[in-house]
Amino acid sequence: MTSYDGPLLPEDIVSGIQLAQTNARRLIQDARILFSHERYPSSAALAILAIGERGKALVLRRFTVAAKGDEFEMIWKEFRSHQARNSGWKLPPDMAVLNAPLEAEPGDVATENIRAATLDALKQIACYTDFVDKGKWRAPWDIIDANLARSILDSAIAMWGDEPISEQEIGLWMSDRTLKAGISPAADAVLAFNATDLPDEPSSTM
Repeated sequence: MTSYDGPLLPEDIVSGIQLAQTNARRLIQDARILFSHERYPSSAALAILAIGERGKALVLRRFTVAAKGDEFEMIWKEFRSHQARNSGWKLPPDMAVLNAPLEAEPGDVATENIRAATLDALKQIACYTDFVDKGKWRAPWDIIDANLARSILDSAIAMWGDEPISEQEIGLWMSDRTLKAGISPAADAVLAFNATDLPDEPSSTM
């Protein structure tokens, strides 16, 4: 099957965002079930996948400000990149176990890349065994305990809601052909939304 790398119609953008929301809710529900059965690494892995689905929704919004072929190709590349989709999430305090930075300015590209790489590394840790430095085997449950799994799951829950988006809203963004970063206030608003950080204290409960 050949991957598509062209523009999207407003209805296609809306359908893609809604599909990502639905899939993220499914992943979060499964992660909650696994957490309740103390399957913490598996719960964390599914929560990380849900965060990635949120990243897809943010990437799809960028089609409203794209105007030419190479821009479409770049957006699709990010859409299909695990690491690109993982940027923008907030590192929980438990992430100190990975020696990852805990403080960062929202929208800082270097920091977002580190965050994305950290989340991708966590997904690998949550799923696979490995032989690490000093000649020691490591299992997922050696790193992903209840506290860390809960932090990741809370982050995934906080990043997702049921905020509706309409074809009319997308159409309004796309109707302004001057939408470009740094030129149109509307485009700046879209990009600012993409860089929005997570709330400090998720209010969701298990």
